[in-house]
Amino acid sequence: MDTLLFASLMGLYYWFARLRLGYTFSAMLLQPVVVAVFVGLLLGNMPAAMIIGAGMQLVYLGVTSTPGGNVPSDPALAACIAIPIAVKANMDPNLAIALAIPFGVIGVFLDQLRRTLNAAWVHMADKHAETANISAIMRCAFLYPALLGLVLRFPVVFAANYFGQNVV
Repeated sequence: MDTLLFASLMGLYYWFARLRLGYTFSAMLLQPVVVAVFVGLLLGNMPAAMIIGAGMQLVYLGVTSTPGGNVPSDPALAACIAIPIAVKANMDPNLAIALAIPFGVIGVFLDQLRRTLNAAWVHMADKHAETANISAIMRCAFLYPALLGLVLRFPVVFAANYFGQNVV
């Protein structure tokens, strides 16, 4: 698969998985073993992707959200970067897991930045509420945060997958 297309699909996967649409599939899409299925399908090496994803899943098995949704690490970002790099480089699964940990921590900082910037939409929605502009309130609640998430999340995964193991 073309590197540009692959990096774009991985960036879009991470953005879509972190949108948290609904309560059924959103938590599942964030799991490393599910990311591994996507990577395995795209790269055509399902066994390697699943071995790495399953090992990574064990590390992140106990990661749960505390009240407020804060997590100590972002398993989805870790998986979206480490699994493709490890599969392409024929990396040892243990080394791939070690590679994933720093990216999981970076994901927490990225999420905190997103939450801080999303506060602007609340104030904008308050102004629209004074004029009872329902469609503008809905844009502030759904569209603008989703677009901000795309701007923040897509480039990180895209760049890591596009430039690959030589840069990461």
